[in-house]
Amino acid sequence: MHLLNLFVGWALIALPTFTTSDLSADCVPMKKLLLKAFASDDKLACLSLKPSKKNALIDFLSVLPEVATKACTPKNIRHGFIEAGYINPDKFRYPVFNKILATCRCAIKKDEYENMCETFPHFLQAMVEQGYSSQKNTLICMVLLWIEI
Repeated sequence: MHLLNLFVGWALIALPTFTTSDLSADCVPMKKLLLKAFASDDKLACLSLKPSKKNALIDFLSVLPEVATKACTPKNIRHGFIEAGYINPDKFRYPVFNKILATCRCAIKKDEYENMCETFPHFLQAMVEQGYSSQKNTLICMVLLWIEI
């Protein structure tokens, strides 16, 4: 990883630059696979890119997994799940029921909301015990919801 220096005002900031352009394909397995794919695959060969653009694309694709891994840490993506209501902001585990219902496009009637509130604990209990909600459990809860409406 090289460092690119950038002047901002009076401060010098070092920005990381991810690249494999200076490394041979033998040192970077992903680059080796991409070069082989560009050489042998007819669909990639028909792109007819200039060598500089082809090398830039191969360089980008060979560092993409590393960059995505560093960018997609739980800390970096957690806020989106909290805002959408998929996880609780305290324990980062349980969904926030009202926020999930807020994503519905149509207005929810009061009796429908109450029925959902009564059946939701069945789903949540299955998630706590099994880590998922089985089809059987889902069908039971859907029938309970339908009967009560």
